[in-house]
Amino acid sequence: MILGKLLEEKSNYKVKAIILAFISSITLASLTNVIYIRMYALVTLNILITTYLHIKLYEKHDRKTLILIGIVATIGSLTHYYYLFYLAALYFRTILQFLADRKNERIKSYTITLVIAAIISITIFPFSIQHIFFGYRGGGGAISGLADVIKWPSFILKVHEYLIEVNFYAFNNILLLFIIAIIGILIYRKIKNINTKIEISKYFKFVYIPTIFYLILDAIVSPWVELRYMLPICALIFIVMCYLLNQLFETIISKKNTLKVMIIFVSMIIILPFILKIETQVTYSDKKDIMYKLENELNIPTVYWFNSKHNRFLDDILLFSKINESYIARDIECTDGNIKKIFEGKDTSEGIIVFINEEQDNIRILNELSKAMKLEKIEHLKRMNACDIYYIK
Repeated sequence: MILGKLLEEKSNYKVKAIILAFISSITLASLTNVIYIRMYALVTLNILITTYLHIKLYEKHDRKTLILIGIVATIGSLTHYYYLFYLAALYFRTILQFLADRKNERIKSYTITLVIAAIISITIFPFSIQHIFFGYRGGGGAISGLADVIKWPSFILKVHEYLIEVNFYAFNNILLLFIIAIIGILIYRKIKNINTKIEISKYFKFVYIPTIFYLILDAIVSPWVELRYMLPICALIFIVMCYLLNQLFETIISKKNTLKVMIIFVSMIIILPFILKIETQVTYSDKKDIMYKLENELNIPTVYWFNSKHNRFLDDILLFSKINESYIARDIECTDGNIKKIFEGKDTSEGIIVFINEEQDNIRILNELSKAMKLEKIEHLKRMNACDIYYIK
C-alpha cells in the first residue's frame, strides 16, 4: 500500500507496487524476520501500518484515521520500544508538514491522539519505563548510548557495521551497487548539465526521514550490532533505495529503459543468494554438524558448567536437550569432589562432553575435569552463541 502511494502517478503502478513489495518480502532480511519468530516481525508490521496511516492522514485529516493511528501506536509501543524511534521521527515530520501547510489546528488533535496512546501503553505495561531507561537494554543502551554519541568514531563505526548487515541481508550483498549507481547518476547529471527535475512523491518524506532516523538512533542505542534490531526497517530501506534509484534513472534514460535496468537490479537480488549460497541468519546451518555429532556419535555424559551471571543458557538449550545424560552445574565450584558427585554411576569410558559459558576459567575447569575423571585428551568441538563445547576423552 505504501508503494502504491509512492508509485501512483506511474502507469500500471499497482502491478509495479505488488511486484516490488513481493521482492522486498523475499530478501534474506524479510525471511529472517519471519523465521526468527520474535517481536521484530510485529514491530515491522506496526511500522508499515503506522507509515501508511500517516500518509492517509496527510491526504485526509479525519477522526477515523486518528483513532487507527492511536491504536497502532499503542500496540507498537507495547511490542518493542524501538518502534518509538520510528514513531517519534514520523511525529515530528507530520508536525512540520502541518506547519508548512498552515494547518496548525490539526496539531492538537494529532498530538492528543499519541499522548492518549502513550498513557494507555504505560498503564498496561508500567514496567516499560524501567525497561527503557534503567534496564540493561535501556540504561546499558539508550542512556549510555545517547551519552556517548559525542564519540563520533565509534558511532560512525557502528552505523557502518549496521549498513554491512543491511547490505548482506536486505540487498543480498549489492547495496554498494545501488549507492554507486545513485552517485554515478548524480555526477552524470552534473557533468551533462541535466536540469530535469527529479520527480519525488510527496509521500516519500514520510518513509525515508523516519527510516534514516531509526537507523541512526538504533546505532546509538542498541547494546550490540545485530540484524534483529534493524529488521523492522529493512523492507523500508529496500523500498527507499529502489524508489530513489528508479526516479534518478528516469531523468537520464527513458521510462522503458529504466524499467529494464530496475529488472536487472531486482533480478540480481533474487538470484545472488543461490549463486553465493547466502542463507538467512537464523537457519543455524553452521550448527548442523555439532547437532548431529552430539545427538548420534557423542551422546555421552555431559555437564554444562554454568555461570548464572551470564544467563544466555536458552540460546543453546536445544542442543543440550538432545543429549540423554546431562547435568547443569550452576555456580558450582569445579572441585574433585563435585565432579565425581556429578558423574557418579555414569559410564564415562568414552569420555565426557563439557559446555562452559562466558567469563569462566575454561582451562582450569577442563584440567580439573580431566584430572578428576582420569581422562587425558581435551578437544574443542564448537563455539556456540553462549558457550564453548569440549570433548574430554
